[in-house]
Amino acid sequence: MDAQQREIFSAQRTTGTDYFCAIYKAHILHSSLQKYHQLRIKILGDCYYCISGAPEPRVDHAVLCCHMGLAMVDAIRAVREETRSSVDMRVGIHTGSVLAGVMGQRQHAYDVYSKDTKLANAMESGGIPGRVHISETTYACLNGEFEVVPGNGELRNSEIKASSIKTYIIESVIKPYPEGTLDADRSRLSVQNEQHALSYRRGSQRPSGHNGVGVHGEAEFDDRLLQALIAREGATIKGKANYATLSFLDPVLETQFCALRDKLGPALISANCLVVILSCIAHGILWQLNIGTGVAYAAAVTITFLISCLAWAGVKSKAFHPSLVKFVQWTETVPSLRLVWLSSIILIAAVPEIADRLACTTSSDHACDPPVFYLHLITFLLLGVTILVQLRHLHKVLMMTLLITVHCLLTTLHQQLVFDSFDLDVISDSFRNSFPTKYASCVMLVVILFALFWLNRYTEVTSRLLFVWKKESDAQKEQVGELRRKNEELVYNILPRHVAKHFLGRNFTENEEPYSEHHAGVGIMFASMPNFAEFYSEESVNKGGIECLRFLNEIISDYDQLLDDLRFQGSITKIKTIGATYMAASGLTNTDIYDPSVSIRQRWRHLDQLVRFALGLQEKLRALNEQSFNNFELRIGINHGPISAGVIGVRKPHYDIWGNAVNVASRMESTGKPGSIQVTEECMHLLKEFGYIFQSRGEVEVKGKGKLQTYYLVEPYPEPPPLTPV
Repeated sequence: MDAQQREIFSAQRTTGTDYFCAIYKAHILHSSLQKYHQLRIKILGDCYYCISGAPEPRVDHAVLCCHMGLAMVDAIRAVREETRSSVDMRVGIHTGSVLAGVMGQRQHAYDVYSKDTKLANAMESGGIPGRVHISETTYACLNGEFEVVPGNGELRNSEIKASSIKTYIIESVIKPYPEGTLDADRSRLSVQNEQHALSYRRGSQRPSGHNGVGVHGEAEFDDRLLQALIAREGATIKGKANYATLSFLDPVLETQFCALRDKLGPALISANCLVVILSCIAHGILWQLNIGTGVAYAAAVTITFLISCLAWAGVKSKAFHPSLVKFVQWTETVPSLRLVWLSSIILIAAVPEIADRLACTTSSDHACDPPVFYLHLITFLLLGVTILVQLRHLHKVLMMTLLITVHCLLTTLHQQLVFDSFDLDVISDSFRNSFPTKYASCVMLVVILFALFWLNRYTEVTSRLLFVWKKESDAQKEQVGELRRKNEELVYNILPRHVAKHFLGRNFTENEEPYSEHHAGVGIMFASMPNFAEFYSEESVNKGGIECLRFLNEIISDYDQLLDDLRFQGSITKIKTIGATYMAASGLTNTDIYDPSVSIRQRWRHLDQLVRFALGLQEKLRALNEQSFNNFELRIGINHGPISAGVIGVRKPHYDIWGNAVNVASRMESTGKPGSIQVTEECMHLLKEFGYIFQSRGEVEVKGKGKLQTYYLVEPYPEPPPLTPV
């Protein structure tokens, strides 16, 4: 926690504690938070706490806080006139240092703590409804921008009197906002740009998104998406792979790429088998097959067909034996075996042509086919090599070079007479003498080789780029998944689990109705350490109070650990901490449904668990006292009854509960005595059903309720009898 100069702002509505009025007030307050650069800290019933000058310090924090206070008073006045109610607001402002941070391990909430914070609260309590009450420290930071009169806060609040400070009431504004603030220059710039922004909005016909993202947000997203696509369009593997071999520089990445299985592999292998079959049919229809060529074709067709079936076994796993499927799939992931597997298909497909050409030495042989047929056949074989995307481009080039070399040797040496005879019968004298067919076919195949080389290289580059992008995409998905998991954990640590599930996975707008629910039977507990205020010190030995708050954080963390106890999981919900006060409730989850038709012990079982949780807090504190040689005591108040619960705010959601039962529970704590648990008479009668023993305290004056009969829980307490199954 860091001690920083911050402006404390506290606002309270004096009459009419109503949940829906609180939500409405929070809504109009939220609209002013951004305008006046306020940071909301928390909502305590009908109190609204915020600070100015955070998270970044501002020299105009006091001025902004006063402007917001006046704006809120005007807003509440408008609400009062519109609803014809008696709702009003007191505003108290004080300037000082605060320690800011997060306390505990559950229901995380940013909070501030210091003596100046308590004094800001006293400024509100000692204020006047409908007026802004400021301390002399705040007044010294206003630079004469407001007209003030004496506030006489010491006459209305004992803490202000004990602090011996002067207070003031703001009468009027001398410099209207934004004059006198850092927003004055920004306001002038915004006026200059307003015409441009207005014309942009009028010219755009694109509708706003349902999740609250407007035209500008959609345009920015489209621009970023377009830039990303353009950047990928010219992407290369330079710096990631060897330029010549295209092998990845990262051995792990290369191994992963080589182990990939191509889903189209069986179809491409079957295409090479089809080339062999069609070549055999062409031989049989157009020319006479000799015995050697026929045997070669029969063997090639049989072997390539079997290889094709094996290839399909890796895809159509249900039609083949599991052992065979596993073997085929394994061979497809081993680069060396895959190379042998695919190379054998091409070599087997080339055997019939080589056998046919070896049997043909002169044009008079009946086994000879036209030389053009050999050229077409070798071209088909080259294309068959090209479509085998499982092979690397260098392996394809070596294989195609081997096929073309064999073709050229047979053409120029073994079948020289055949091609010369073809030139005499078909080719004209002028062309035959200048460029014979036996050489022209070799040159043509070399040209095809170079073309297919660049095609195969481009295909492999594209394949490797897609692989890299997929790896990056998978990594980003993992990051997004991890971020989502952390966000969910954070949401579950801000809101109760059953409430957080309502928000996760949905898009909310600023104008959407707030989440709210009503509970007919809930237990509420307040547990405070009244002597912690005496322990807290901002002396240098405590580093300005940081060491004291670290100890408080240790205490609250121990309280939070008790929530993970199997006895209390799913039944006790931490609401919030208010300084050294711990607030929890029972009966808020979906499993604790209030059913008047069942027995009292079944209906209020969660209230028994809440009492046991309160006793557990006392045990935790006693253990800490023994370890730290302190004498802290818990003052606990418990009540039950109907409440309203809900979440205020979309960007900074805050879960809280409201109702008369909550107020009475708070009074049970504040009017109790350290080391004891105080309850109302109705609550006492319910808890007696669970075997608890109470001692009457008598009548206690409770603010807003008059005199109430209250009771203290007596210790030791007996274990309650087991519950009767429903």
